[in-house]
Amino acid sequence: MTGGLSNRMLGDVNKCFLELYSRFEKGEDPIRVDREQSGDNGEFSVWTYGTMGFARIRESLAAEDLICKDQEKISGEGKTKTRMLIRPTPEGFRVYRNGGRQITVQYPMDGPPREIPVGVGPLYTNIHSLRDFYETVIEQSGRRAPKYRRETWEHEFYQMIPELAGKLHGEAEVEIRKWITERLQECKMKATIGAPRYYRVQGLDESLERWMGSSK
Repeated sequence: MTGGLSNRMLGDVNKCFLELYSRFEKGEDPIRVDREQSGDNGEFSVWTYGTMGFARIRESLAAEDLICKDQEKISGEGKTKTRMLIRPTPEGFRVYRNGGRQITVQYPMDGPPREIPVGVGPLYTNIHSLRDFYETVIEQSGRRAPKYRRETWEHEFYQMIPELAGKLHGEAEVEIRKWITERLQECKMKATIGAPRYYRVQGLDESLERWMGSSK
């Protein structure tokens, strides 16, 4: 395997595996990887993961016998190009249909890499779903979450990916709920219907309650 994975790449390993095998399950074999395609007409979109990101994820999956690689020559406009093909393996189908398993990948991308576990398959965490999950928790909390806090939480979330990537999705959701709930305690509650409202009356800021009382 060449090089370690970044946090974002770690978060994309299971997403990529599930996308590939969803296509294999529908009979698309091989999946053609064309850098010039955006994903239309059945081509696999490298741009979803970035050229380097997909290359390293692909190598990680191939090293665990979850996919295999092939090539084909294509000619056009007087040129011959090589296009990569991705094919399924019996082990890949077994993992996809049985819920998943942990694999070992190299991390981080910068610095001396070490091996860490990442879960692949429907039962394992999907980082993109987890991000949507914590956004839902924020919206349902009744707390005000300013933009600067959300940006800080976004950074914290991506720093947590190496610890989350090897967990079952349910386990990861428990950790994310605990983490974001703690962060939300730092935020004020949103104003609710019936709470005192403030108006400027005769040049003074007074609560609606006080203003109504003085008019009796």
